Amino acid sequence: MHIRYVPDRLICDSPRMMFYFNSLDGQDWVGIEDLANLITDDFCNELIPRWISVSLSLHVDGTEHSAHVTDKQPLWDNPRLIPRLE
Repeated sequence: MHIRYVPDRLICDSPRMMFYFNSLDGQDWVGIEDLANLITDDFCNELIPRWISVSLSLHVDGTEHSAHVTDKQPLWDNPRLIPRLE
């Protein structure tokens, strides 16, 4: 799991992040894409980041499955920062 975001006003501290990720453990997911979308939606709803990128990777029986979701606030653009994030 790799999450990168540009905060706006709110950030999440480590204990809350661990609580959040522990709450996801043990749930059944249709696919890794659903989990990536859920994490992105939760971050966007709670922290309202300017930009966020969520990448998940899973190895099953020697095959790698991955999902990548990116979102940003409408009209937010930082041409000097975005290439460094991607």
